[in-house]
Amino acid sequence: MMSSTSSSGLTLHTSNRFERLADQLSKLIADPLRSPLLPEIIIVQSNGMRRWLEQQIADRHGICSNVQFPFPQKFFHDLLQSAFPQSEATNLFDQEVMTWRIMKDLPRLVTHPEFAAVANYLRGERTELRAYELARRIAHVFDQYVVFRPKMILDWDTGEGKDWQPMLWRELQRAAPSRHQAALGSQLIDALKRNRAPVPERVSIFGVSTLPPFYISLIGEISARCPVHLFVMEPTPLWWGDIRSKREKARAKQPELFGFDEEEAGDNELLGANGKVGRDFLNLIAGLTPVAEHEDFVSPAKAESGAAPVLLEIQSDIFELKSGPAKVKRSVAPSDRSLQIHSCHSIVRELEVLHDHLLDLFQEDSALKPKDIIVMMPDVSVYGKRSFCDSGSTGGAALFWNCPSRDGNDAALGGRVCDPLGDRRATSGATGLARLCGKQLAARS
Repeated sequence: MMSSTSSSGLTLHTSNRFERLADQLSKLIADPLRSPLLPEIIIVQSNGMRRWLEQQIADRHGICSNVQFPFPQKFFHDLLQSAFPQSEATNLFDQEVMTWRIMKDLPRLVTHPEFAAVANYLRGERTELRAYELARRIAHVFDQYVVFRPKMILDWDTGEGKDWQPMLWRELQRAAPSRHQAALGSQLIDALKRNRAPVPERVSIFGVSTLPPFYISLIGEISARCPVHLFVMEPTPLWWGDIRSKREKARAKQPELFGFDEEEAGDNELLGANGKVGRDFLNLIAGLTPVAEHEDFVSPAKAESGAAPVLLEIQSDIFELKSGPAKVKRSVAPSDRSLQIHSCHSIVRELEVLHDHLLDLFQEDSALKPKDIIVMMPDVSVYGKRSFCDSGSTGGAALFWNCPSRDGNDAALGGRVCDPLGDRRATSGATGLARLCGKQLAARS
């Protein structure tokens, strides 16, 4: 890492289309860094976003090389290590390490009266297993505290809090005082203000939907010393940071009843009910002071001509922040397939319906490519275990899945039709391989 003070500052890029944000990012990295050996740093939140960006950059520049895509936590951890190379003890506060440290300390600490609830839980059979599961959950909570509630952790370090959690934390940090991320983050902010910490030559943050306030404050300090480009996906160019769902409004008015006022003209219901994370992130970054802002929004109403399908109507309502029932009842054309709801009795049946639906789309639209499709789900690990690539009665076509691992923290499963040799889970054995190679799609590949 090297320091650069020229063109420092935060630049905010917003759009309702990821393709437009990718265009702006590609134009940015077309201006090379001062040294060809320095990697371009683009912070992302999932492996799926990393793969998609690699494809987009390669499409626009012919190649995607010497680009690092760290997750936010990894980036800030590396920044701390660069600023404080002597702080190897920070590994003691890794979640996995804390699990075993907590498990080791629990038997000794449960004798204290503050640990009565913990001692009660550990009584009975399979004590070691109970201790491990409890230690793992406590380590996860402490790891979240360090990132999302650093002030509370720093208060615990100074002796505040008399419950079992503060006591356990102080026992953990006794082995390495002030070497955890919350304490080092405060020291890093001070070092950045004094120009005593190394920073990258340029940092881009792409498609991140939320960040802890602690990281937001670090971004503000880093941008004072090097260019930081924040690429944010927004559903509308209008301000929506104060949108609230009906339930949130009801709680604010009458917390004990949680009633709804149907007569009140409120915000866009769909955005208010499902956009809380993005709304809170918008309010956080609003506290930053960008030196430049670039907006590139595309109105859904202008995206198509003729009768607007249902999905486009919904997108347009969100884009314009329309609320309340429509003044004129909207008619849905029989051929409108833009929004469909399939009620399935099991996960396997969901995949079967999806499988047939995708094959139908490929057959109807020869210009459609697998990279144009994304399949989203609440828990990738559940569906990944049940993915399949059988042809059944679908005319000999096989559909292969690229299932991201649970550790990758992907929120989406990218479907792709590809060479069967590229996915070992597709089949096993010579017989299965011969059957796959005999398929028409595999033969064409």
